[in-house]
Amino acid sequence: MASLKKIHFNSSNAEVDVIAKELVMLYAQSDLTQMPYLPAMMGKVHEMRQQLNQAIKRLKTMSSLKQYDHERDQALAALMYFVFGLQYQPDAAINAAAGTIYKTLNNYGLSITRDNYTAESALIDSLLLDLSKPDLQPAIAQLAGCAELIEIVREKQEAFVQLQNQYSTAKAKEQSLLSATRLRRQLRKYLNGMVLVYLNAMFLVDEPLYGQFVQTVAVIVDDSNRNVKRRQGKRKERTVSNEQ
Repeated sequence: MASLKKIHFNSSNAEVDVIAKELVMLYAQSDLTQMPYLPAMMGKVHEMRQQLNQAIKRLKTMSSLKQYDHERDQALAALMYFVFGLQYQPDAAINAAAGTIYKTLNNYGLSITRDNYTAESALIDSLLLDLSKPDLQPAIAQLAGCAELIEIVREKQEAFVQLQNQYSTAKAKEQSLLSATRLRRQLRKYLNGMVLVYLNAMFLVDEPLYGQFVQTVAVIVDDSNRNVKRRQGKRKERTVSNEQ
């Protein structure tokens, strides 16, 4: 059997996370849990993998924030364009009501969607407060669908703020922790430089005991490396296609 290959340098955060997870699970189910040195190694892999996994989750939350922000921006745009258009309706009552509401909306404008998250949240809260004032309710009621669009903005705003608060709380507690990229590099380095080297050596020393375990690890690593190379190949194809 060929020696275990190293985990590919360009493996993603998720790919290294999966390799470590599968390796720890495989070890826990093996007959090697009482062997010298390996328990300490796998314990460290488990600990490093947990740290990486938490960092990946923080990245996913940040990505979700962008999506939630986009959704509230879209809801605000829908409201503003809806009211703006109704200003040109031939019905005088609708025209007047739309003008009244649009005056409030225009005090903020869509430019607030280009502010940072905190500033935009504060401005949208202020806008929603203005739109809830009693003197605007007759005009809002005059425009069918307007109240519903305002409520959608409110819902999207609340969803964003809730997620942002969760993210900020987690970030404050974990601000001293390393980034996912750095944790991935450290874990990959430990797996390549310690764990896989050790398993290669023990396979040569005692193949009957370590053989099946090492062969399964080889499949896990090879499958992951193959996915990395396939992804790189697709990127090269897109690059060549764009250059033609």
